[in-house]
Amino acid sequence: MVDIASKISTKLHFYQDELDKQWFAVLDDLREGGTINMFGAPRHLVETYDVPQEFADAICIKWMEQFGS
Repeated sequence: MVDIASKISTKLHFYQDELDKQWFAVLDDLREGGTINMFGAPRHLVETYDVPQEFADAICIKWMEQFGS
């Protein structure tokens, strides 16, 4: 018998990873454009894409962790 909860969890993680990649691409483009300091990126996401502040903060932190020490 297949564990349905496990399959659903796996799919949710896949979709979250894909969503993260899309947001990371937006942030990469913003960084490469050099028009704003990346600490202003959450505000940019809120104002440009009308996402909640909490989401913008979380996705930017996750993106910035790629460049961590």
